[in-house]
Amino acid sequence: MQKKRLNKIDNISFQKENCMSTSFTSNKFDTVFMANLIHVIKNPSLALQECYRILKVDGLLIIATFTNQGMKPLEKIKLGFRFLKVWGKPPRYTHSFSLESLGSLMESAGFTIEQAKLLGDKTKTLYLIGKKK
Repeated sequence: MQKKRLNKIDNISFQKENCMSTSFTSNKFDTVFMANLIHVIKNPSLALQECYRILKVDGLLIIATFTNQGMKPLEKIKLGFRFLKVWGKPPRYTHSFSLESLGSLMESAGFTIEQAKLLGDKTKTLYLIGKKK
């Protein structure tokens, strides 16, 4: 649905890629947006390095991803059951990042953290913006 609405905008395109080794040239993009991905891939560090490579200088990496940071034990259990019901078995590789651990991982890939927030009441989301210098 989003793709249909956004494909009318000239400077937005959709392309399926391996996030750890894309076909894009270096320094190509102003912004990379990663939603609900980094916590379920085998090598998050490699994906962040690839984002850094394909971003222009002063380009932004925006990450929004699930976390169990700040969730009460009962909410974690409820979320687990909802996940199983909707999606089935969890992905093979899962990481539970905190703001600090994901921020540190982004910094080790070369990003300067511009913004880092924990969002949500019961279910939590990490929201970070990193800038390529």
